[in-house]
Amino acid sequence: MGFISHKAEESYLLTTKLYCGKCGALMFGESGVSHTGKMYTYYKCAAAKKKKTCDKKAVRKQWLEDLVVNETMKLVEDDASMNAIIAKVMELQNQESTDLPIYEKQLKETEVGITNMLNAIQMGILTSSTKERLEALEDQRKELQARIAEERLAKPKMKEEFVRFWLLAGYDPAGAAAGTGGHLHQCHLSLR
Repeated sequence: MGFISHKAEESYLLTTKLYCGKCGALMFGESGVSHTGKMYTYYKCAAAKKKKTCDKKAVRKQWLEDLVVNETMKLVEDDASMNAIIAKVMELQNQESTDLPIYEKQLKETEVGITNMLNAIQMGILTSSTKERLEALEDQRKELQARIAEERLAKPKMKEEFVRFWLLAGYDPAGAAAGTGGHLHQCHLSLR
């Protein structure tokens, strides 16, 4: 039974999230072709493969991924678990950007400065330095507005309804394999 091992070329959903139950080493995706030409995909313990210090057998990829996805989907069927997941997503999302609040604060301060300069001009205080300062503040406002827009585009905020929909939409293994769907394929869950 000639079995040729190959480096994994397809997507392995549990890569970097799966640990051996016997020794705790990371498990990785691998594929092999039998003497009949049939391709097999599986997860293998790194210690069993490289150091030969673990006797954990390889686990079929599809079986294991289906099991993990089904168990994960059971978690989101429970309202309390669903709400806890959504709350955590919202919390993490709010922690993501440290720059955006700083830019927004600077923009408010800049707008206050512009308002103060305009008030000074209305009171008749107009010098070359007043004009230069106003122009500098207006340039700073444009730059900060651009940075805020870039930051918001780079990290769009999801609403709770969208997260709930995304979790309830389920998992499409065909979409994950094709790279067009498979929501959990895109989710970074730690299964340890």
